[in-house]
Amino acid sequence: TLVDYLHEWETWSAQILESHLSYPVLMYYRSLHERQSWLAALTAILDTSALLIVGFEDISIPSARFTFAMARHAAVDLAQVFETPPPEAMQTRLSSTDFIHLRDGLAEVGLHFRNEDEAEQRLGDLCRIYEPFVQALAEHLLVNLPPWIPASRTVDDWQTSAWDHFAQWSPEKLEEITHNIVDHRKKVRATREEEHHQHTSGAEEQHVEKGVS
Repeated sequence: TLVDYLHEWETWSAQILESHLSYPVLMYYRSLHERQSWLAALTAILDTSALLIVGFEDISIPSARFTFAMARHAAVDLAQVFETPPPEAMQTRLSSTDFIHLRDGLAEVGLHFRNEDEAEQRLGDLCRIYEPFVQALAEHLLVNLPPWIPASRTVDDWQTSAWDHFAQWSPEKLEEITHNIVDHRKKVRATREEEHHQHTSGAEEQHVEKGVS
């Protein structure tokens, strides 16, 4: 569940803080893939936690505050260790246009901000208390932070290889196969839930009939 993920992210952030403070050289170790880094992961955790703190209708996840606090603590302390102060002129990663795209995308999957009129302001306020530190670290480490809204469709590392130009597969084909598998699993799950609902309803009706007779 999301709560479990938040707990794992909180623990991971604490481990990153402890290990990288004890052995600062670890900060310079690169991922095997150029679009992945511990700093990008930490930033994504902060972004997600900030969204959950802003809040969605019918969803309450208080543990997001603990995850946010731990992840920000890691960002701030690591920035201090490497003497990378927040930039004086900082460009926000989430523009008003991007926020609209974000809001609309979340609405498409049934997630609506609890106080939509204040959501952009609240999210911006939260971003401003951690983005300066992760941006300073990103400039120091020469890595890119993940955008809130990708400028274009990106291909995951598992979907590509050095031989794609002549191979029978392609990132598009792999994505199509993956979506087909996911869609099939959703249909199976929906069918099982419907069968369970019908079975439960039938049992309740029989129980009522016996009670009446």
